[in-house]
Amino acid sequence: MTHATKTYEPLCGANISWVDQTVARFQSQYIGSDGLIISALQGNGAIADATPLIADFGDVFPFLHAWNCNAFIEQQISKASAYLKKDLFEHNGFVSLFLNHDWLLGLLELYRLTGNAEYIERATRASHTIINNYFVNDVLVDSLPSIKRPKSLLCPATSFNVGYVELWLELHDITGDELLLEASTRLARTWIETDDFIRHGFFPRILSSHSHHLDKALRFASKNRALLFKDNTNCIWSILALYQKTGEPYWQEAIECWIDGFETHFFNNGDVYLYLDQSLKGQSPALRAAFSVIDFMCDYAIATGSTRTEKLACRIADRWLTYQWPSGLFPESGDADHDHLDCNVDMAIALTKLSGINDRRSYLEAAQKTAKAIIAHHRTDLGYCLSVKKDGSPYDSRIIIKFQALMLKLALTPANGQAVLADSSMRIAYLIHRFPWPSETFITREISALLNQGIDLRLYSFEAPDATTTLKLSELALKLQSQTQYLTKTDAAIALASNRLIKGCLLNAKLPSQGGMAKNALRLGRALALAKRLKQDGVTHLHAHWPYATAVANIAAELTGIPYSISVH
Repeated sequence: MTHATKTYEPLCGANISWVDQTVARFQSQYIGSDGLIISALQGNGAIADATPLIADFGDVFPFLHAWNCNAFIEQQISKASAYLKKDLFEHNGFVSLFLNHDWLLGLLELYRLTGNAEYIERATRASHTIINNYFVNDVLVDSLPSIKRPKSLLCPATSFNVGYVELWLELHDITGDELLLEASTRLARTWIETDDFIRHGFFPRILSSHSHHLDKALRFASKNRALLFKDNTNCIWSILALYQKTGEPYWQEAIECWIDGFETHFFNNGDVYLYLDQSLKGQSPALRAAFSVIDFMCDYAIATGSTRTEKLACRIADRWLTYQWPSGLFPESGDADHDHLDCNVDMAIALTKLSGINDRRSYLEAAQKTAKAIIAHHRTDLGYCLSVKKDGSPYDSRIIIKFQALMLKLALTPANGQAVLADSSMRIAYLIHRFPWPSETFITREISALLNQGIDLRLYSFEAPDATTTLKLSELALKLQSQTQYLTKTDAAIALASNRLIKGCLLNAKLPSQGGMAKNALRLGRALALAKRLKQDGVTHLHAHWPYATAVANIAAELTGIPYSISVH
């Protein structure tokens, strides 16, 4: 099986033979009678949950794509159509926004990975359906009211669904659809203006979005007032996305208010409470609450340079390092006798990211120990079980299928905190007119050095070496050639033809088939094709070698707003 090429050692160690076994199971052992991936197996191999994994495709497909399972992914998307209603996943007779968030994120990610416009069109259509039907008093309800589900008649809402803001902002970047930006702003502002956020700095659970007075009355019968993991964290990440997109102080002020509320209500000397009861007392300190906050605090520190959130992340990490078992695994809560597979994976990633911010080796070492322990102690013949005890014996032997895909992060994440930060915050594209070339080994070495640091790099070129030249290339150059995307003259022609204004200008000028004008048209077409590819691939910086590539990069940068740099030879 061909898998993604990474030139650094992954967090789980150099031996990643387990990855091919995991990927293979998705196409055999994890398939249900309808041909779709199922949700869970019992430890004995019997199906525990036959529900198609459509709701979690966004957690699964980007990782399977990294191991070149593209044909399988397309088959799964096609088969999923039978379970869709207006491009939204329908389960048990109704559409739940909770079950559609990751499905739509998966479509967006697949578009970025493949350039298939059908994915972005589906995600956009589904988003319009949500915006037009699921807003009640400017919050998103999880499902449409139905007498078959009496609670739905109250139109409850949680801040989990503010997570759609991140999705819509990314769709807006690609499509320019202003409805998506307007809905994002409206939704986030409504939650910021709730009484609990204004008074206490956290996002509450709304038990009825129909009436403020009814909502307050219903709270007396409710255990939870606010949930941190998924609800508050989804919401605050979306507000950070709005701040990064707009630069408006309003959003940063809201984030600072939330951090104040977190310290007051959810934080207890390094422990992090999972939820608040009606008296605002924190309950159930848990690993899932801890890693999600470390992750957010790191992202905010990266975005703003905040030392406050870096220190908070360190205090949480330091407390949890005292809970880490000798095996390297973390318990599900500080005093628990068992762990949780996915929480350990995410804790390992969060600690690695934190080590990249403050260069503390202890965090990276703890993360590596956890990653290797997960592979060693959760392994079964069917995959990796949900939970084990401190002594490594099974606690919950079920195989949760989406967690099998999320484990692949351990093979894709570099054992280098700085590389993780580069991977999460910057994606660099290299543009070279012809690549690789025997006499330009300095470019090959430069690219290799960046890859060895874990930099997320995309390679683009206009000309591949011919068969004779290929024989003169080094093994490293051949390896890089296999990772290079070539923008051909055909790509340039298609890009020109698809832009009616440019096509009309060119036809009107009666360009000759040869000469300077034709070359200018080719350069413009290449820039258009490159610009489209850069947006699809989520590139944040473009670097060009040699004058011709620089000229193309200049146009592409103007078209996309992506900054660029050049190497002068």
